[in-house]
Amino acid sequence: MSNKYNQKNHHIFILLVIVCLVLQVSETDVFADDSAPSYTPAELSRINEIKAKYSDLASRDYVRGNYNIYSVPPTFSYPYNAGFIKQDYIDDTTNWINYYRFLLNLPPATNAAKTNEDGTANTYAQLGAYLLAASNADPGKYQHNLTNAVRPSYIPTPVWNQGKPYTNFAVLYFNTNLAEETAYFSISSLIADNYDYLTPEATGHRADLLSSRLSNFGVGVAYGTNGTKYEVIHFDNTLNDIMSKPSREIVNYPAEGVFPIEELTQSNTEQHPIYWSIYFSNDYLIPKTGLSVTVKNDTDETSGNATNVKNVQADNVAGHYASALTYIPPKNVKLQSGNQYTVSLKGLDPQKYKGGEYSYTFKLFNEVGAQIPIKDPGNTVDMKQDGIATVRCGQGSIPVYDSYPANHKKTGQYLINNSRWKTSGISYSNNTFWFKVGDKQWINGIYVESNNYSYKSIATINYLPKYGIRVWTSPFFNKKPVGNKFLKTGTKWKTFKATTVNNASWFNLGGNQWVDGKYLIVK
Repeated sequence: MSNKYNQKNHHIFILLVIVCLVLQVSETDVFADDSAPSYTPAELSRINEIKAKYSDLASRDYVRGNYNIYSVPPTFSYPYNAGFIKQDYIDDTTNWINYYRFLLNLPPATNAAKTNEDGTANTYAQLGAYLLAASNADPGKYQHNLTNAVRPSYIPTPVWNQGKPYTNFAVLYFNTNLAEETAYFSISSLIADNYDYLTPEATGHRADLLSSRLSNFGVGVAYGTNGTKYEVIHFDNTLNDIMSKPSREIVNYPAEGVFPIEELTQSNTEQHPIYWSIYFSNDYLIPKTGLSVTVKNDTDETSGNATNVKNVQADNVAGHYASALTYIPPKNVKLQSGNQYTVSLKGLDPQKYKGGEYSYTFKLFNEVGAQIPIKDPGNTVDMKQDGIATVRCGQGSIPVYDSYPANHKKTGQYLINNSRWKTSGISYSNNTFWFKVGDKQWINGIYVESNNYSYKSIATINYLPKYGIRVWTSPFFNKKPVGNKFLKTGTKWKTFKATTVNNASWFNLGGNQWVDGKYLIVK
């Protein structure tokens, strides 16, 4: 699929209150009462089921870069490190994908915890996102298989080649505009799929995420120094999925039955219309020409012909569908909550489809009747880890906070230097690790030593050729350089102690001489 370059603004929902007046409004502003007689008991049951799932979903904001989307931040220098994103974001993304699959009567897909001995689908997706971010890949160009990205010198060629398929069997999503973004925003954008300027009619991102054969996927996110968010949803089971039996023969968007009006209108514009789609799982013989689509509002009896009717699948393999028909619904047919619509596709093989036609009906309802809860990520633990934290802050004390994001507050408690405290987990935010020492009690990792032990070995400096690493007076927050002392790559040094400060390993070379463990090969 082509790349997703999103330039949308935040969605705006308008609630109309009608008090003893009859107001005439545009089609996207007309919201009917979902309990009105226009819905059958079966339809109301389905609406309530959808709204229940919708209201259980999360809408956490993840601020770009190092603030709070990472559980372990990536390193965009030597030695490279792809990092990890928070499990909350992976869970939110998974739930939103499966919400849309539920809308289309598809079974849920799995975020693969472990599919191979050498890693997980999330690990693969994260490497793909990291390589795109490390190269500051142009979001305006095709970037699957890292086609138009340039490998940075600090990333080994084998790693670069390893990551290529993770961006190829995947949906790519790029965003340069939003300082904060929820998993909902990225997934809903990919489902609407109306800002893909390379192939706007393909709806390939939608077809991939709403595939009738999709089994599992991984999620990765990294932010480039150019400010772009690179998100990769990697399909780890592609070869098996291609050969699998589809869960449904025909998948429609909007889906038959009842469907939320907001998913057709909230990001729909004249310049970026939301294409509707009919995907055929097994019928490879849907013609490329001679097709037509009509949409009729069965409630007010208006109808019209769709435009840009295309079977795009002959040139596109998204979602493992055999054929994929897309079209722009007619402008004269108003979309109103409570109204029923019939979509009719003509020009098919009359021996397979009665009269050479396929049709289905759906009825619109209001999704926004159930608000998405805004969940606070400030007390979730990225890595559960029972341990002991030793406070290292010189002569003073450090404050305890009620959470770890930037909007946290001091609890009024202070922990003195050299005191020791039990910890239950670690989270990353705003360029540092935070240690949980109690319920809604967090301390900044720059003051935390979580390990200290004797470690006698020989360490080899592992940095860029012809360069070296700096030696520090200590591993703690108040460390200073030891003069102008650097240790060249490839040289070997005795170590005497090791310690973990702010979740990073440091090694002592004797006296007050410490080096960062990420630049060492220690035996």
